[in-house]
Amino acid sequence: MCIYSTNSPTAFINPPGGTLCAGNTYSLTATPTPPTAPPAGYGYLWNNTATTQTINASAAGVYYAAVTDLNTGCSAMTNPIIINKGPDLSLFPSCCDTICSDKPINISVPLPLAPGENICTKYGIIWLIIMYLLVHNPVHVIY
Repeated sequence: MCIYSTNSPTAFINPPGGTLCAGNTYSLTATPTPPTAPPAGYGYLWNNTATTQTINASAAGVYYAAVTDLNTGCSAMTNPIIINKGPDLSLFPSCCDTICSDKPINISVPLPLAPGENICTKYGIIWLIIMYLLVHNPVHVIY
């Protein structure tokens, strides 16, 4: 009887920089370690059924791959990469078509204003990390 010991590969995906949003195409590559597994190499199976080392993804969701050393049959899972669903911009009809960017944006909020009133004196917008809160008469806001 012979017993052979093999090490399972490890695998990772280097995430693209910034916030990932649906509608943009991202190239995701499952990178195994060690980088080569001679002679047979590695097999790849992504959770979207793709079998290549690199995929292009643009739909919202979570992406990861199983990487298998074809010599030993040992497998490893990559880290997940999340592509976020774009925000609902229906409240901002005069705004740009996306706020999924690392660049500054300007948003026009369609609020009721009487003649002579302006949005800066009548309303206060307090931006939170993930959402916003619109407060009437911001002088009375308690933080």
